[in-house]
Amino acid sequence: MDLRILGSPPRTQELADALMVAAEALEKDTVYAYDGRFHFLIGPAWSIALSADSADRIRVETCRRSMPRTTLWVLAEKHGRMASVVSKMLDEVLELV
Repeated sequence: MDLRILGSPPRTQELADALMVAAEALEKDTVYAYDGRFHFLIGPAWSIALSADSADRIRVETCRRSMPRTTLWVLAEKHGRMASVVSKMLDEVLELV
């Protein structure tokens, strides 16, 4: 899958890899960079956002109008866990949309 990144590219390979995993789990081909996060749009006001964090972790957040509502962290190398977390966040957001 080719991922189109709108805005600045990720600064680390770990974040780039996490974005690819999330894109596949969400079945999205576009992500946009805003305010230090990479957002996958889910409905008109919601997104799932990823950003690099310390200690080789990726921060995963559900956002409403770009404001974080829930936050979880996933170790960068745990791709299976990343896909699972993103999929569960998607299910939760879809219940609200």
